[in-house]
Amino acid sequence: MPDTIEVAAVVALDARGRILSVRKTHTGYFLLPGGKPEPGEKPRDTAARELAEETGITARAGDLSYSGRFSAPAANEPGCTVECELFVLSRPIDGDEVAVDREIAEARFFRPDSTDPVLAPLSREVIFPALAATAPGPSAAVPQPVGNQRVTVDTSPPEPAPGR
Repeated sequence: MPDTIEVAAVVALDARGRILSVRKTHTGYFLLPGGKPEPGEKPRDTAARELAEETGITARAGDLSYSGRFSAPAANEPGCTVECELFVLSRPIDGDEVAVDREIAEARFFRPDSTDPVLAPLSREVIFPALAATAPGPSAAVPQPVGNQRVTVDTSPPEPAPGR
């Protein structure tokens, strides 16, 4: 059985409905901003922290909507599977507010219908097709399964929503 890598990630769209993706230093694939949780950290907090660390974009607690749990083969760890708690940033971003940190080599926007081979399998084969199936624009960008057998969706949030 392959090793599983648990992560939390964020779909951040610009006003044209393109998805922000980042390529970490010394890797070839573009991924959604996100990463592994710190000990005891909740997925929503991981997603917000990683978004800020990797892109300079700050998300308040209410800015991230839970979308589901998605899985695919890991892009940079052969033989592993990535399990992703996915959140959607509720507001469009502007490319000018993206400021990558030292662990990120490059940030780029991709259309949801992109099948560019530089995209990680989770993005290219699972999340992007789900986004492409929705109407364009940030308010409609909640990925849902689209016939991909590797998609697992749990519609309940991993922790209570803020203020509840």
